[in-house]
Amino acid sequence: MNMTEGRPLVLLSVFALPLLIGNLFQQAYNLADSMIVGQLLGANALAAVGATGSISFLFFSIFSGISGGCSIVTAQYFGARKEEMVRRAIANSAYIMLASSILTGTVAFLMVPTVLSWMGTPPEILPDAVTYMRMTSASVPLVAVYNYASSMQQALGDSRTPLYFLIVS
Repeated sequence: MNMTEGRPLVLLSVFALPLLIGNLFQQAYNLADSMIVGQLLGANALAAVGATGSISFLFFSIFSGISGGCSIVTAQYFGARKEEMVRRAIANSAYIMLASSILTGTVAFLMVPTVLSWMGTPPEILPDAVTYMRMTSASVPLVAVYNYASSMQQALGDSRTPLYFLIVS
C-alpha cells in the first residue's frame, strides 16, 4: 500500500483498522490463555500466570519497541523508493531481532527463579511461575520473529497480513 499518495485520513484509517482489530485478538488470546490455565490447571497455576504477567509484558514490549524502531527505518526507505536500502534495512533488522531475542531469552530463562524471588512471588506458586516463565522465555525468539515480520509488513504498508497471522494463532 502506497501511503504517500491519497487522502491521509482515509489512508491512515484503512491502515489502522487491522491494527485495532489485532489488539482485540491479542486480548482474546490472553483471556483464552487465562481461562484454559484456570480451568485445567487450577488456581495456583492461574496465580502463577498472573504473577508473571509483568515480566512477560516486558519481553513483548522490548521486542515490539525494537521492531517498531526497525520498521521506521524500513518505511522511510520504502517511502523514498530506495529499494536496495529497504532490502538492507529488512535484513539488518532480522539480524538485530534474532540476536537480541536469543540473548534475552537465554538470560531470562536462567534468571527466572532469581527475578521471581526479587518480585516476592509467593512460595506456593513459585514452581508454577518458574515453569511458566521458562516456557515464556524459551518462546521469546518466536515472539520476536512475529514482531519483526509484522513490523516489516506494516513498514511496507500492509497491516492486514499481520492481522491474519494473529487471528490464526
